[in-house]
Amino acid sequence: MKTIKVYMFSELSEDVQQKVAENTRGEDCDWFFSEANNSFEKFADEFGVKWQSIDYLEPYRNEYRVPENEYRDELTGVRLATWLHNNLGHVLYAPKFIGSLKSNEVKNHKRIRSKKLRNGNAYNPYYSGCQMQSRSCNLTGVCYDDDLLDSFYNFLENPVEGVSYSDLVDEAISSLCNSLQSEYEYHNSVEGKADFFDSNDFWFTEHGEEVTA
Repeated sequence: MKTIKVYMFSELSEDVQQKVAENTRGEDCDWFFSEANNSFEKFADEFGVKWQSIDYLEPYRNEYRVPENEYRDELTGVRLATWLHNNLGHVLYAPKFIGSLKSNEVKNHKRIRSKKLRNGNAYNPYYSGCQMQSRSCNLTGVCYDDDLLDSFYNFLENPVEGVSYSDLVDEAISSLCNSLQSEYEYHNSVEGKADFFDSNDFWFTEHGEEVTA
């Protein structure tokens, strides 16, 4: 029986690492595109964006629109900021997380979001009834939420005149695309491949051929 010596990606020579990175470019990216899609679809639902297609890597292909709203579309500056607080504050801001209760019983309380765990215990996170927080991944719970919402947070902190609701939506989608492009390039770099392959127990021959069990 022939014995093959195997290596983690980070243990390969630089030339072989580069070859593997080039040969596997574009692979194993579905997980972060899927998370971004979930964030975008939630954003579109909450912010009234109608879309046909979104291409994060080639955003010039994007097809979406913001339906007209005669009142909202005339607003800018402080008046638009007020409209955002009144109409989208429940999306932009979430109750501040305080801590979790030390109990294995599910609690029935409006500020406790209990969840039964697989091991039979209960997780009881407790949230403030008066303190709200932004930039906390308020759409789906992943980082891409904040890529989409940052343009709105920045505007609310400094509600300048001349910026429309549609401008903020355009900036939000552009920010998400920029973030995904950076993520994609990192994931396909030698450094990104090392992080992915080593943390997911991929093994290679010294020539860069993947070894499967």
